[in-house]
Amino acid sequence: MSDKPTSDEWRYGDSSSCLLLDVAAGRPVPQSRVLTRSELELAVRHGLIGLLAESSNDNLSSAALPVFARLQSRQELMNAHLRRILTRLHTARIRATVVKGPHLALRAYENPKLRTFTDLDLLIQAEDLEATLDVLSRDAAVPHIPEKTPDADKRHIPFVDPSGVRFTLDLHWDLFSYHQLRGCADGAVDWAWAQARFDPDHALGPLWELPTEARLAFLSTHAILDHRFRLILFRDLVEATRHGLDWDAFIEFAERWALRSPVYLSCLIADRALDAPIARGALDGLRPDYLQLRRVERALARTDLVHFDGHRPHPLNLRIVLLHDIASVRARLALAAPRAYPRWKRTVKSEWRQPRPSRQALTLLVASNRRRGAEVNGERLADGLRGKGWDVDLVALFSGEAEPFVHAATLGRSEPKGRLDPRAIAKLRRRITETRPQIVFANGGSTLRYVATALAGLRHRPKIVYGSIGQPSYWLRSRRHVALQRILLRRVDHILAVSDLTRNELVHIMHYDPSHIDVVRVGVPDSFLVAHPRRDAGELRLLYMGAMSPEKDPLAALDVVSRLPDARLRFVGSGPELTAIHAAVNARRLADRVEVAGAVVDVLPHLAWADVLVLTSRTEGFPGVVLEAAAAGVPTVAFDVGGVAEAVVDGETGLVIPAGDVTEFATALDQLTGDRSQLHDMANNGRARVEERFLMKHAVERHDELLHRILNGAVSS
Repeated sequence: MSDKPTSDEWRYGDSSSCLLLDVAAGRPVPQSRVLTRSELELAVRHGLIGLLAESSNDNLSSAALPVFARLQSRQELMNAHLRRILTRLHTARIRATVVKGPHLALRAYENPKLRTFTDLDLLIQAEDLEATLDVLSRDAAVPHIPEKTPDADKRHIPFVDPSGVRFTLDLHWDLFSYHQLRGCADGAVDWAWAQARFDPDHALGPLWELPTEARLAFLSTHAILDHRFRLILFRDLVEATRHGLDWDAFIEFAERWALRSPVYLSCLIADRALDAPIARGALDGLRPDYLQLRRVERALARTDLVHFDGHRPHPLNLRIVLLHDIASVRARLALAAPRAYPRWKRTVKSEWRQPRPSRQALTLLVASNRRRGAEVNGERLADGLRGKGWDVDLVALFSGEAEPFVHAATLGRSEPKGRLDPRAIAKLRRRITETRPQIVFANGGSTLRYVATALAGLRHRPKIVYGSIGQPSYWLRSRRHVALQRILLRRVDHILAVSDLTRNELVHIMHYDPSHIDVVRVGVPDSFLVAHPRRDAGELRLLYMGAMSPEKDPLAALDVVSRLPDARLRFVGSGPELTAIHAAVNARRLADRVEVAGAVVDVLPHLAWADVLVLTSRTEGFPGVVLEAAAAGVPTVAFDVGGVAEAVVDGETGLVIPAGDVTEFATALDQLTGDRSQLHDMANNGRARVEERFLMKHAVERHDELLHRILNGAVSS
């Protein structure tokens, strides 16, 4: 096995999938919107409603609480029935236990915020089956006793409470009766019962406790082989591993009863996708090494675990059916594969090639998952379009080195310099062919190169929309580069330019058809419209907010503040120039007036602190940071580059300074220090302008309108 990858590599799927994986793992979720109905339905299916309900994020808990309240009242009734049944079985001298063990069951049944069940699970001994059915048949809440489940040794016993609440008691008499485990675990349950101890005073009722290794082996096989494939089952494994598990005994049990394959795979998912505290040596000890298992390992890491459904044909199922600890059984499965496998593979392919129900599906691609302007705007846009009914898959090409991150699925760790990453291209192509979006929206940066390459030669290619977010002329290095960019743009169906300047350069420099370009401004969330106390005196507080990169020229902001003895400067952001900033601050002895906050998730406290936003960039498309500052009542002083003059109305919402003129920049700020009334007027004008034209809802409505038009084949006038 290779070294353990980051959990981010196993967050495969669309942004809804990544969201629920993070919820199941207990990772922080920076969710800025309320859950959609489809996300809520997925959470119910995976048993995650309780985890959502207890979240400190109101956007997660508000949608889950009504569902959770209904399930919680249902849970209280189920607990009462469970205690009564356990007591009656004990009176009849029938040994019974909760399948998942007293610890997890107590956690589940008595604290449903940590897990909400829709049924109860009991285990009895096989010889007590008839006596147990007799006890249950005489219970007033049981309307009838159904037949045995065809594929497993259990019965689904219906319960109807007098209040009208219905639930099911799953009655098991063999923990390992899955068809996939044929030839395995013969005698394992008898061994477990022989080691069981009785607890007459347990909070759930009088029950027997099986050895931990037997219960955890059942949890593992159940999690990987249950066709419903619910994340909460893997969360159970995470919880079990946190309570002093004897890994040597567990590995010995799995090996003794030929259960290493399913047990290992479940623990692998719990470890990689949900951050279970499983020692590397324990996983290595569990892992059997054979070809079919290695193929499943590779498939799991690129399977959307949230949307995976074992009831539907899926490429992963084609690999799992060939797993078995016993080599002779594996050989028989392999011999049968030439007949069974191609037939099943045709079934899988035919189903996956069937047209999906009509839907608005969009893959929104950003360059990385770092919280930079384009990525944050992409995250906000994805959330807004989901509210308009779009099925949005937010994908980042590469992962940043340190948090905070936007909530996107990532394809690779870091982008190689000067060339394309073939693995990222392959992953992107595979993802698009699996999710089958109608539109792929490449949102600036290097995304267009990757999309154009990944979709080359694809028979049923989605429409490609390119979000041009910068100033094209600034980035063109030579005639050859211009020619290459023109070739790339020929593959684009439509361009959404962030400013009029961007649109004009695409038309006049890149010779792109103007009828296939629309201008769409970025938007600001309503949460930025916060009135902060205004200061009429004191030192001028300057805020630099953005990437610390050469084109943003943060060192120019340092030059400006060095000329203003009564000003303070705060840098918020990260990037390659960060080291140079620290060195320059120390060299110029400005540490008492300049602070470097680094990358942050929430910029509002910094905007509340600031009097003026300084924008010293060498190039800009349409700086969204200007709108964020304006919404918070902070005017901007900026160099006149790119589309800055479209974002800052000179003299009304801020000041626009000739590009590169640091002296003029400092002079303008010095004048504002003595004229706070002008600052206040510009702050009021800026906020009013944002409220009228540049809120996120305006951007979402415009994107929604244009994407529908692009989808229907219409073009601009």
